Amino acid sequence: MPESLTAMLHHANAFIALPGGFGTLEKILTMESSAQLHIHEKPIATNAEMHQLFLASEEPPRPEGGTSSS
Repeated sequence: MPESLTAMLHHANAFIALPGGFGTLEKILTMESSAQLHIHEKPIATNAEMHQLFLASEEPPRPEGGTSSS
């Protein structure tokens, strides 16, 4: 884990992700993974925009000019 994330983990009381880019997503997912591994038990909060960013990054690529099957 990068030094900046380690410092954030040790000094923060909670983690709140506001709308951002993939760097923000990476950091909040790292904190979520740390919680799942029982490294910390600090609260983690996001908003709907962060969830949409995550879902958009998980969508499989579509052929040129194609539409989604849903």
